[in-house]
Amino acid sequence: KFAECHPDVDVRVVTAQHVERAIGDCDIAILFGSGEWPGVVARRINQEAVYPVCAPDYPTGPATGAPDWLGEANLLKLLDGEDGTDWFDWLGYFAAAGVPYPETSRGQGFGNYPLVLQAAIAGQGIALGWSPMIEPLIETGQLRRAHDFTARSTRGYFLGRPQSAGPNPIADSFERWLLQEMGA
Repeated sequence: KFAECHPDVDVRVVTAQHVERAIGDCDIAILFGSGEWPGVVARRINQEAVYPVCAPDYPTGPATGAPDWLGEANLLKLLDGEDGTDWFDWLGYFAAAGVPYPETSRGQGFGNYPLVLQAAIAGQGIALGWSPMIEPLIETGQLRRAHDFTARSTRGYFLGRPQSAGPNPIADSFERWLLQEMGA
């Protein structure tokens, strides 16, 4: 949508797992974390909020009450190559819901989030869905909520700009556009 509004601007989307790589050679970045990174001016877009999602016909337990039945489900897991605390995982979701994490948790692990979502859409299990990014898949009927409990943390998505950057009207335009799109 931004490119449609600004056809004279070349937008380059680069993905990186670490802030240093994401912010190193860009005008503006969308970052996930605490909002505190050295050399970065960050502005919150939204707070981390996750809930379980699955294919429309995937069998689930009750949508309300304690999500303890998830302990018996096939849980699709996002693997983190670092310390595992960068975002919610199933252990964090269960803790936020006040439910003990099952010692014999089953499920597959995937190295990136699109693969987790593809497995959920294919009916292979239940995944954690990050709001608001997951909503388009729910609106189109590709996924549905498996339980109504939403876990929240102090982390979230931020617009980040290098502290050393000078004035940049195009980055300013992108920031205004994105904040409007996100309702932030």
